[in-house]
Amino acid sequence: MVLRIFLFAFLALQCVPAFSQSSKLNAALGSDLYKDSLYDESIYLYNESLKLEPNNEYLFNLGNAYLKAGDLENAKKTYSQLLNSSSASEQQKSKAAYNLGNLNYAEQNLGDAIKNYKEALRLNPEDIQASENLQIALAQLQQQEKQQKQEQQKQQQEQQEQNQDEQEGDEDSPAQPKEASDQEKNEEEKKSSQSEHIDLDKADEIMDYLDQVEKKTRERLNSNKDKKGNGANKKPEKDW
Repeated sequence: MVLRIFLFAFLALQCVPAFSQSSKLNAALGSDLYKDSLYDESIYLYNESLKLEPNNEYLFNLGNAYLKAGDLENAKKTYSQLLNSSSASEQQKSKAAYNLGNLNYAEQNLGDAIKNYKEALRLNPEDIQASENLQIALAQLQQQEKQQKQEQQKQQQEQQEQNQDEQEGDEDSPAQPKEASDQEKNEEEKKSSQSEHIDLDKADEIMDYLDQVEKKTRERLNSNKDKKGNGANKKPEKDW
């Protein structure tokens, strides 16, 4: 086995130009290298075969070699090319769609995986593996949507609770007295000043009136005293 692998690898890397005109030989050697897990050498030989002869079988094997080598992007491109080929058979397209669905599922691209599994089943309704994988992908997608819906409801509930807490906090807070504006303060000071001046003016008027009353009373008392003379015994009234 080791000798065979070495021989195939040697032929793939060194001797390909000697028989590169034979696409079938290249493809056969590529298949043998693929079976021995020499995927890079297999990819090279499949590509050489396709340069010489477009062939859907070679194309499908090339996609498988890319997949085994871990080159997922080129694997998807190759399967898609085969799926869109007008010359490929329904069986070849079905296999390509199935492998594409597996790649999509591995990347958790469930939407494309479901689409490709359905395409595989459309082309080959008896593909049991495609049917089973389709059910698995659908169930997982449904579970994801359910989890997303629950997460959205949880976020909405948390937001509502937060808004309610903020509203209750505003209601519990004592209302702050509104500070008077500068204009209102000036008007109040003006009114207060006017009130003080009015009160002082009234006080002056009252004092003037009392002075006049006292003056008239004194004049009247003095007048009576002069009339009655010294014999009057009545005491004068008290001064104001």
